[in-house]
Amino acid sequence: MQASLLQVDVTAILEKLDDGTAFQRRVWQAIAQIPSGSVMSYQDLAHKVASGARAVANACGANPLPILIPCHRVVAARGLGGFMQGSPEGLAIKQWLLQHEGVNDGYRLAS
Repeated sequence: MQASLLQVDVTAILEKLDDGTAFQRRVWQAIAQIPSGSVMSYQDLAHKVASGARAVANACGANPLPILIPCHRVVAARGLGGFMQGSPEGLAIKQWLLQHEGVNDGYRLAS
């Protein structure tokens, strides 16, 4: 299997979902635009959607479609950040997904 995942236009999917506020949908749409093999910081994403990093992180946590809206590509300024709303396996899964996509830029789990 190739290391990259198919880019999916989630606009029509988000329009049909009952989930999420207008803000969350704006964040999810922006996340869906991050290419496979790339990451964006919570702060940079917040700037892109004219909001704050904490609000963006909360929208990531409310993501109803993590397969199509790749919130694992959103990272903290100094490390992985969160994933799966604090699930014990979450950071290991996030790290695996990023490595699978070829992102190996020093994002490591805290020991």
